[in-house]
Amino acid sequence: MDDRTRSLLGKSQQYLRSAAVLLEVGDYDSCVSRAYFAMFYAARAALLTTGTSVRNRRSVRSAFVERFVDGGRFPQHAAEVLHHAHDLQETADYAQQPVVEETDAEKVLSEAEAFIGSIDVLAQPRRSERARQSRAPSSSSPNAAEASAARTEPETSGDAANPGSEANDSEDSSPASKPGTDEDARAESTSST
Repeated sequence: MDDRTRSLLGKSQQYLRSAAVLLEVGDYDSCVSRAYFAMFYAARAALLTTGTSVRNRRSVRSAFVERFVDGGRFPQHAAEVLHHAHDLQETADYAQQPVVEETDAEKVLSEAEAFIGSIDVLAQPRRSERARQSRAPSSSSPNAAEASAARTEPETSGDAANPGSEANDSEDSSPASKPGTDEDARAESTSST
C-alpha cells in the first residue's frame, strides 16, 4: 500500500472515531457528516489501489460505484450506503436546525464501519495473501503431509481469539465481496507503473 492510500485510510479511521464520539454526545447531524466523509476518504483510497484517479470531489462516489460495485467487487448495498450517507450529510450540514434522528445516525455509523472495514481488506490483499502463504505447507517439504494433517485441526492462535487482527479479517462480515485474483493482478500492474 502506498503512502497516499495509507494516509487516506488513516483519515477515514480518524473521521470514523470522531463520528462515534459525536454520536455519544448526541450531535447526530455532525455524526452523520463525519461518518460520510470517513466513507468518502476510504472510497478514494480504494480507487487509488486500482490506479483510478478522479478529477474532483463529486467524481469519487460515481467512480467508486463504477469501479467496485458495477465491477462486481462490492455488492449493490455498498453504493446504496454511500449515496444514503451523502444525502444525509448534505441535509445535516446545511439545515438550519438539527435534522438527523439518533437511529439514523447509529445506522449510518454502523454502515460506515462495515464499508471502511471492507476497503481496509481490499487495500491490503498482499499482506493477507502473504499470511496465507506462510501458513500453507510447502509440497516440497518432507513433512508436508504432517503439516497438512495438523492444519485440519481447529486453530486456537491469538488471531482467532482477536477479532481485530488482520489474519481474522473476513469479507463475510462486511459489504465487500472477496477480491478477485485476476483483477488484483491487473490493479497491481497498473499501480506499479
